[in-house]
Amino acid sequence: MIGVFLLGLLADFASGQFIGPNAAGSIVVFGLVGAIATRVYADRSTALMVIVFICSLAKSSALLLMYLFFLQGALGEYLQTVVLKTLVLEAVLSAAVAPIVLKLLLLGKPFPAVFRSPSSAAFR
Repeated sequence: MIGVFLLGLLADFASGQFIGPNAAGSIVVFGLVGAIATRVYADRSTALMVIVFICSLAKSSALLLMYLFFLQGALGEYLQTVVLKTLVLEAVLSAAVAPIVLKLLLLGKPFPAVFRSPSSAAFR
């Protein structure tokens, strides 16, 4: 969790805006992935896409809520609608690219046998 927080904090420093929203969003995603991973084994591309879509929406929503808190509602109603459409589009694109990224990661160094499932399609 500390690593996720530090990566989010690094993203906040890189953005040059507020410090905290990306760190908070990263912790939300960490919690969601931890909760989902205990119940769902994502060995299929479809399951991976759904998990990435949900987590992307959760992180973006956390970021939006933090920005609205920081800006104290300065975003107009039209801008909020545009931001929400962008968040959904970003989540869909992230979900579409997730299986490709996983395959590219798996082409590198193989995972230790502890993390591999013998029947997992993702590791073939």
